[in-house]
Amino acid sequence: MEDNKKLSFTYLGDIRIERANVRVIEIGAGSLKFALDERYPHYIKVYIGDNSDEGFEYIDDILGIDPKINDDEFMTIVLNYCVQHVEFITNKAMEERVQKYYKI
Repeated sequence: MEDNKKLSFTYLGDIRIERANVRVIEIGAGSLKFALDERYPHYIKVYIGDNSDEGFEYIDDILGIDPKINDDEFMTIVLNYCVQHVEFITNKAMEERVQKYYKI
């Protein structure tokens, strides 16, 4: 945000400070991120790296999560999601796909 810009918003007469823990699993160097926020414990947010300033773009939710899962269960859910929804390819295969796309 630029130094000389200010955000505009409607003040609702209440200021609250919330603290929360977010457990995160990242796969690859900024490729996939899975976040389990204790404020919203019934789903896991899935993000994909998008090379922007923020680094990740929201793509999906994994719903129906037990709010008291441990780290091993969290990892199992993430890996099962990857098996069902993610195709892992090599850098070479990705370059070939990109070249093929631009040749068309």
